[in-house]
Amino acid sequence: MADTSPKPASRGGSSRLRVIGRLTALAGVPLLVIFLIFASGVYFGASRSYRVQTLEANWLGLASPDADVDPPVAAEVPAGQAGQATSAGTGGPAEPDQPDQPDPDQPDQPLATGEGGEAGETGEPQPLPQDPPDPPDPTVIQAPASGLLTAVAEPVGSELRSRFDETRLVRVKILVDPALVIAREDWLSYVASLTSATHASFELLFGVDVQLQGVVVWDLATNANVDTLLAALATHDREGADVILGLLARPQPAGFEPSRWIGAEHGDHALVFADLAQTDRFYRNMLRALAGLLGAEPVTQLDSFMSDATSQPGTAPTIDPDNRGKVVFNKRRPFASSAAADDGPGEAPTPNEPTPKKPKPKKPATQPEPSEQP
Repeated sequence: MADTSPKPASRGGSSRLRVIGRLTALAGVPLLVIFLIFASGVYFGASRSYRVQTLEANWLGLASPDADVDPPVAAEVPAGQAGQATSAGTGGPAEPDQPDQPDPDQPDQPLATGEGGEAGETGEPQPLPQDPPDPPDPTVIQAPASGLLTAVAEPVGSELRSRFDETRLVRVKILVDPALVIAREDWLSYVASLTSATHASFELLFGVDVQLQGVVVWDLATNANVDTLLAALATHDREGADVILGLLARPQPAGFEPSRWIGAEHGDHALVFADLAQTDRFYRNMLRALAGLLGAEPVTQLDSFMSDATSQPGTAPTIDPDNRGKVVFNKRRPFASSAAADDGPGEAPTPNEPTPKKPKPKKPATQPEPSEQP
């Protein structure tokens, strides 16, 4: 007797769909991830293009995004020279300008008279009086792509010109307070622009070339006191820098007096506090700290950034003539870090400046020297 029970339906179609779905997921998921990465990169690049271009301008020397380049404007050609331009463009010979012939129908033009209303003795027209040109407005140079005003000063005198023209290179490493890193997303570009403005001011004031050697986050600055921070700066790795500065996001404590470097060496470390009364919290104090390392001293003049007086926000920084002369005259002195390390030849000695001599070790003697004998 034949078996007439129903047979189960074939599952070939469902298994085929399952295989196709797995292949689609296997190939589609990586493509989807790659597309999302590409799309996010395009989005963040477009939304933060100004910040990226600013970093490229400060670190790689590329064009700044703030530099507005105006298209060249075509010069207007006078009517008398239009024929010359046309003939030059077509390759034909340029025709010389013909003097204007008087029109016989036009009456004679009256001669221009002077203030008295009469013509000159020779019968020639007198020139009309012209107003004197307005003097050019004084301009203030700005640091590139930073918006910080460059210091202003009069040209140095002849007695300091030779020393001013000898450019002194000062490499600076900056340690940044973590509070500033949290407060500003563009802290790297800000430190670079701060150093760029300091470079422009010191080049104009002293003939000193300030270059940024490195920037790192200073975790110790979170809750350490000033004495601890100064001791840490003195022993911190400089990585080839001449000077190391600690950028603190706090005001200068009461009674704090920075070290004075008026001897045979320049200072090599200093703290830069925030100035809450200024538009930019660190620019003026950075000028003061770095100038103090080069021999400048505190003063009471209101218009000098070496004084404790609060200057008007938005004004260009200046320095008193005495401190400017000290820095220019002594800028060839070695830094304390290089003198202590003695890892290479120092700066070339300036003429007429005494060179410190190292004491020679004395040999132990059992008998007194001839000069010491009675």
